[in-house]
Amino acid sequence: DFKIKLVGVCNRSIEKAEQAKELYGFDFATQHDDDLFNNKDIDVIDICTPNEYHKEQIIKALNAKKHIYCEKPVVANPAHAAEVLKHPNLEKVTTHTVFHGRFFANVLRAKQIIEEGRLGKILAFRGQFLLSSYAKSTTPASWRQTKQESGGGVLYDVGSHISDMVYYLLGDFAKVYGKTHMPYQTRPDGKGGMFKCELDEAAYIIATLKNGAVGTIEASKLASGAATDMKIEINGEKGALIIDFMQPNWLYFYDNTLPDQKLGGYKGYTRIEC
Repeated sequence: DFKIKLVGVCNRSIEKAEQAKELYGFDFATQHDDDLFNNKDIDVIDICTPNEYHKEQIIKALNAKKHIYCEKPVVANPAHAAEVLKHPNLEKVTTHTVFHGRFFANVLRAKQIIEEGRLGKILAFRGQFLLSSYAKSTTPASWRQTKQESGGGVLYDVGSHISDMVYYLLGDFAKVYGKTHMPYQTRPDGKGGMFKCELDEAAYIIATLKNGAVGTIEASKLASGAATDMKIEINGEKGALIIDFMQPNWLYFYDNTLPDQKLGGYKGYTRIEC
């Protein structure tokens, strides 16, 4: 067993850094990230800055041989990825991306069922991550609408979570076809003016996996009525699964190997307690 000690917190606003220090109990607050990377008492760096800055901060952490917990997407573009991947200290530290959905109880149980072969050959899937945060044209723009700081649109943001879930449960992608959507060309900038939007707020993908399964992935911040709704359905020859992240303690399993009987027999989705 071990205990986590929160040593330092950095924000470009020292006022916000001080607020985090008081709220969570860090030893110190700073607005200079080198104060964290150069601190010998810090073993793990949690990188949760805008996407554009991840590469620089990952390199600093690797130079200091500190373990890394980094927000998704890990970097903003392929060139940044190549620079990180060639760093000599990459294999000397432990790294992880913030794909926390992998550790939900229903996801862990679903992975067990798939690996046991209970679904048989995977045929199809449908994944979606829906929010309503930018459905209104009056919602102010943020750094997520800027190509420089974000690097990409909704796929870089919430779409990475549902894409990773497909990858984690079903394997690698072979081919993808996508369509993005940016319905509002301008948004309020929060300062009394208007901001010209640079990035999409919804993406729709048809994907073929290396195992032959074909499915869809939808990531959207335009879904009025949604409240961080993330869901994946998987259809196999022998069975099916429904994972609803709004209900993390339950997994829905359909056993397609049960015999057909009058009035349905015992077929139907079973709600498994996880």
